[in-house]
Amino acid sequence: MSKITHAQSYFELAHPNTRIELYIDEKIPKDNHSTVVQWLSQAIETTASLYGEFPLSITQVNVSAANRGDGPVPWAQVIRHHPEGVRFYIQPQATLSELNNDWTAVHEFSHLYIPFPGDNDIWFSEGLASYLQYLLMAKNDIISEQTAWQRLYEGFQRGQAASAYTQQTLSSSSKRMHKLGSYMRVYWSGAVYFLNVDVKLMTGNYKLKSVAEVLQKFNQCCRHHPNSWTGEQLAKTFDQLAGDSVFYPTFKAVTKLTQFPDFNESFSALGISIRNGKVVLSNDKHKRAKRLQLVRKVSKEQNMTGKAL
Repeated sequence: MSKITHAQSYFELAHPNTRIELYIDEKIPKDNHSTVVQWLSQAIETTASLYGEFPLSITQVNVSAANRGDGPVPWAQVIRHHPEGVRFYIQPQATLSELNNDWTAVHEFSHLYIPFPGDNDIWFSEGLASYLQYLLMAKNDIISEQTAWQRLYEGFQRGQAASAYTQQTLSSSSKRMHKLGSYMRVYWSGAVYFLNVDVKLMTGNYKLKSVAEVLQKFNQCCRHHPNSWTGEQLAKTFDQLAGDSVFYPTFKAVTKLTQFPDFNESFSALGISIRNGKVVLSNDKHKRAKRLQLVRKVSKEQNMTGKAL
């Protein structure tokens, strides 16, 4: 349990297979508490739509007022001790529309699909969250598919620009991310890694056909083991679940790169081209079908309510 340093309002958010313990700081106006509950309910449902379940049975969420930064959610961080969860810092008067259209909550909750891989492999965790955030938002009609791919492409461009003048490998940049300020390179190189692996799973002869399916199996078998994990151990475990080697060979290759990883082959397989800096989506039915497979649909409806206690 996180230490509570200010008076807080407590809510429980009911969602299938999980309990969300929500603490809202007193500096968030009480008339905005329902907005916070609705925003987080939507974000959790959006994240859970990856394969239909949220990855943790108990999740703690703390919401405090931001005293710096821009946007509706200037800052957030994942809580990795028990119970795991997320701490958000928001603008106290942020509207529901502003919060729902912000990517931060989906990004942070997506981290919880895997245990922390350690500072040396932080690119693995940040890459997964960066990869999923826009695809999940598109899947839940928060943004369009076109917008999701455009934002991913723009993220890749930022990562590419940040990689242009360094001789550091991704592994080295990841280990020293905070010292070097290599956030864009680390986050978006990791996102390309998961895109490339997803396309390989989809088009290859694997038992599991998507990152989503691998994460679902991982959460059923291994996510809650008490041991510490590295990115290498996660990649090897993912390969065991997928039925063949794809995560780890790609892991080894990308960590040695001094340049930004290539994503053009994956974009081509998905019917994504770039024209004057804008994403163009092919209407070819086979390539469109591949794009839609990346985050598979979950048919069952999910309901969430927030009750103050």
